[in-house]
Amino acid sequence: MVSKKIHKNYMARELYRKEEVICGNISEYRGWIKLSKFCLELILSEIDNVNTRTELIFVLEKKFKLGIWNKLIDDLIYINYLSDTEVDFKIEKITFDITSKCNLNCKHCSGMFTKKSLGNLNKLLIFEIFKWAEYNNVKYVCISGGEPFIRKDIFEILNYAKNIYTGEIEVITNATLINSCDFDNIVNNIDILNISLDGYDVFSVNKIRGLGVYEKVLDVINKLKQKNFLKLKLSMVKAYGNENHISDFLKLCSFLQVEPVIRDLIYAGRANRNNLSELETLIHNSVLDESNINMRCVCKSGINSLYISHDGKIYPCSTMYNLKNSFMQLSELLSDNCKSRLFLEPIVDHIESCKYCDVRYFCCNTCPSVNLSLYKNEKIVKMICDKNKKTLENIIWNKPSI
Repeated sequence: MVSKKIHKNYMARELYRKEEVICGNISEYRGWIKLSKFCLELILSEIDNVNTRTELIFVLEKKFKLGIWNKLIDDLIYINYLSDTEVDFKIEKITFDITSKCNLNCKHCSGMFTKKSLGNLNKLLIFEIFKWAEYNNVKYVCISGGEPFIRKDIFEILNYAKNIYTGEIEVITNATLINSCDFDNIVNNIDILNISLDGYDVFSVNKIRGLGVYEKVLDVINKLKQKNFLKLKLSMVKAYGNENHISDFLKLCSFLQVEPVIRDLIYAGRANRNNLSELETLIHNSVLDESNINMRCVCKSGINSLYISHDGKIYPCSTMYNLKNSFMQLSELLSDNCKSRLFLEPIVDHIESCKYCDVRYFCCNTCPSVNLSLYKNEKIVKMICDKNKKTLENIIWNKPSI
């Protein structure tokens, strides 16, 4: 963060009802404040004329001696509605798909990747990405797909990257295409191998990923450990009932001595087609109370991280690949033309039935990709509104304002 004069945060938002307003930050979990429109308008009218918190409080007290300004300004700074620092748009992590092809056909895939998928990211462009990452001191690059090991030039790519890039290289894989002749190349060119399993035993993995995957993954892990390759992760997406067996998955990871990674299901691609009823059940069973609601409805992807798809389009993160329009093209990134282009906006501000609702930021998921899946479906939107709106109104608007 860079020091700056006090200002309204770029992620600060308001919700209005008559003469009251709720202020918060849509990328933070720090709560919200309800105050009068008069107080907020006065703060915003004076903030451009001062440099510091102390100056702002002094000016406000001089105009209206209400005895509230010191605490109110501190509270607005705490929830990051007001800020005296500037966001540092330094990319520290890049994830990119080197292919859209995959040898498996997993039910929960947020893409529609198959062996017949068309896209490979051009090898020379991949080299340019690593050059850019090294030049810009990017700490971490993650290679994904599709299935990265479906490419015959995968180790040519990894060897080039390891020779010119000094940050960490992680590869996400299903591990089923890794052969005995590949282990030395993995040890020499990859810092972290992240293997997708999505189950906790042979039966649960068969259900989602297919026959033979569980045995193959365990064999790869054991053989890599024999080579003293220890930076191994094993991941599971919560889907098809395995969310009730997280403890079993963690036990498996502990037994294998690998780092566990648990991911939420993204309702896009095959996952959207295969899991819509599950999504409806999730909404139906959700329970809202004051302890678990907040204004956070976007994440911070795009500020310090970005995702490059196999076709050279750039998004804040990989889960947003299903957007019709990308945020920028790879050529723009490589020419260093990417400042402030990856801001995420709350989807509810663009949904006709939601954009004037005075609790709209409170009913969103914190993951923009999940919100895309929810709010593009009119039936789901109505379910969310019918279930949550009155509860949210009672919690949020029935408190006294400042």
